[in-house]
Amino acid sequence: MKLAQAIQNFGRLILFFMWVPFVCVFAGMASEMFGASGKQFAAWVNGFVPGLMDVGSSGLSLLSNVALISTIGLSLLGMLMVFGGPLLVGIINRRLRTEGTAATAKVVSLVQTGTYINNNPMVRFVLEVQPPSGSPFHAEAERLVNLVDLARLQPGASVSVRYNSDTGDVAIED
Repeated sequence: MKLAQAIQNFGRLILFFMWVPFVCVFAGMASEMFGASGKQFAAWVNGFVPGLMDVGSSGLSLLSNVALISTIGLSLLGMLMVFGGPLLVGIINRRLRTEGTAATAKVVSLVQTGTYINNNPMVRFVLEVQPPSGSPFHAEAERLVNLVDLARLQPGASVSVRYNSDTGDVAIED
């Protein structure tokens, strides 16, 4: 679960900083957009990095070409990571439900993740898992919760879970 959260957060970070190459696309077109002052700016930049602002056969400068490709690549990667996080959680939960060890757990706390699928919230649970043998441990689990079921999954409620003792991943059973 922590891997899925990290992937999603990294995707949000990529999307947040995607404005940098986007702005560079337009900075690279300064000589075409702003006339004489744009050409002066391009010459000034070319003094630091020769050829960076020169317009190539594509009609864009090297800076604009690289920034445009970076913008498209980062937007695709960011969206894949942001939307892939809930998919990864679903894959992990399905695997745990078939291969995990059965146990009971007490809901310690829950919080919405901000993701909704078909108007149902994705909820992150903090659970105190009581394995059949061994001492209890705390774990986090994410699950898409039907709004009707939300009342029975409040703190203090007992739920059936499956867990992987090697990774510490936990999935709430339906």
